Amino acid sequence: MSRGCRGSLLRRFAVLTGAIALGLAWVAGPAAPAFAQAESVKQCLAGCRDSAKECNDPVCDAQMDCAHACRTDLKSALQGCRTAGDPSSCIADAFTASESCHDACRTTAQSGHSACFDATNTCITGCAGDSADCIIGCREGRRDCTQLAYQNADTCRSSCRETLVAALQACTTESDFRACAKQARAAFRSCSEPCGNALKSDLAACRKVRNSCLETCVPTTQPQ
Repeated sequence: MSRGCRGSLLRRFAVLTGAIALGLAWVAGPAAPAFAQAESVKQCLAGCRDSAKECNDPVCDAQMDCAHACRTDLKSALQGCRTAGDPSSCIADAFTASESCHDACRTTAQSGHSACFDATNTCITGCAGDSADCIIGCREGRRDCTQLAYQNADTCRSSCRETLVAALQACTTESDFRACAKQARAAFRSCSEPCGNALKSDLAACRKVRNSCLETCVPTTQPQ
């Protein structure tokens, strides 16, 4: 799954739009009623959130379809390896091709999400006035944190994949390949589970830091 496809990209941002909008109205002075200004800014920021979702959703859908195709191709390739002249090399080649396929999916998705991210930042700049740079900085910090979390998870899982490939290659000489392969897959899941748990924890930490950052974006100056 692509880095931008897990949950609402602007969920916490949406919660804070009202407070940010009211803060902007406070520092704007008497040119317009404070709550009218707040509502206007809130609606503008909500529009940025909705536009971000509309932009990212098709990217997520395309990436999921792409990843599904990679998994289907890997399954077909591995089935063919059972009757290949060199099953061990065939299995290694199948996994290498699958990794290349998934890399291509992620690269395409990342390009799409980056374009959406930049467009959302432009939208925020048009809505949030002096608070825009702060909000954008929080979002960029969360993005960098999230990317690092996924990179660490990929590194963690890479050793599990290598072990899986070696186990499947060893299965080619076993009398009951199917049972052997089943055990290899179970071992892979056990190996990968801590990687997934660490990723969830790291992503939660990224969200927490981003949320705390966004709290600082609310202007505190109030009318006298």
